[in-house]
Amino acid sequence: MKPSVLIALFLILAPSPLLAGPELDPLREIAIQDGGRLKPLDTFARETARRVGGAKPFTGGESILGLDPVEWIVSMLASPERWRGEPIVKVTHAGLRQAAGLPVGKDRYSFAELASHAGFLKAAEAAHEKQRNDPEAKLDPVEREVAQLYDTLSLMASLFSGEGLRIVPHPSDARATWFSLADLQQAQAPPLQRIGTLTAAVVSAYQAGDNASLAAAATALRSRLAELSPDIYPKARELEREVHYNRFKPFRSAWVLYLVGFLVLLASFPLQARPIAWAGMAAVLAGFGLHAYGMTLRVMISGRPTTRPVCLSTWTTTMNMPSLASARRSRRITSPTSPTLRPST
Repeated sequence: MKPSVLIALFLILAPSPLLAGPELDPLREIAIQDGGRLKPLDTFARETARRVGGAKPFTGGESILGLDPVEWIVSMLASPERWRGEPIVKVTHAGLRQAAGLPVGKDRYSFAELASHAGFLKAAEAAHEKQRNDPEAKLDPVEREVAQLYDTLSLMASLFSGEGLRIVPHPSDARATWFSLADLQQAQAPPLQRIGTLTAAVVSAYQAGDNASLAAAATALRSRLAELSPDIYPKARELEREVHYNRFKPFRSAWVLYLVGFLVLLASFPLQARPIAWAGMAAVLAGFGLHAYGMTLRVMISGRPTTRPVCLSTWTTTMNMPSLASARRSRRITSPTSPTLRPST
């Protein structure tokens, strides 16, 4: 196998060198209302980090300046001014940069730079005005990119203010909008004030670098939130399952095993080595098992069958793997070059 392939596989499988420790684990399993569903804060943080940093779900590049996504969210609450000035927003679309007149020679900008850039704000207003005048109007590719970037900045602004972190369940209505951290500032009910106090304790402990106090405050916050509306709040096992899925990344690991198995099977052709062929098939079958496990987790998390194109296409490829092994066996049986290639009886 080529060294470049081995290096790529290592980078995919190796854990990210993030700073977050177990003291942040309770925060991962806090439920948040976002995008029309309830999800763990871990999922929300990963999705937001990918959106801001421009990473793809499959690559696992979800860290922001080396910080785990959940730690990054906490850090934004602890040091909002720092993160307003960090160049973490990736703008890859050259047409957008040109249309908005963004500084050339780079593709990462800070929130403060974009939020105050006259050219970008003008382009965003033009896209929004077009939709206001005609709700059926279709935006061109550049306008869509401008609108999406504006939405990303709006999301970041809501995190700085706490308005985007809706982690406090409604006391009685499962369909109602949850309360955000910003709402807690005006809360009068003692249970909600306690949530605000614990949230402040988490931020203070993080600022001070006190891991023990951070772990204690995070654990207490998770418990208090779950106790507020036990009939509405997601079950602990459901949140834990999704966090496990996020960390384990079964589809990515399955893809790596498929690739390794495929390359090993290809290598077994010229070598005519049965053990190598069996090793390749073992890798493929292991990938198949991980793939099935990942699909099972996805169905349990979403409540419906998964329709991920990558997953389904890889599944189809896996189902065709046995034909490769069959073709190899057929070649061994019909080859006239060696008596050892006779079929066994």
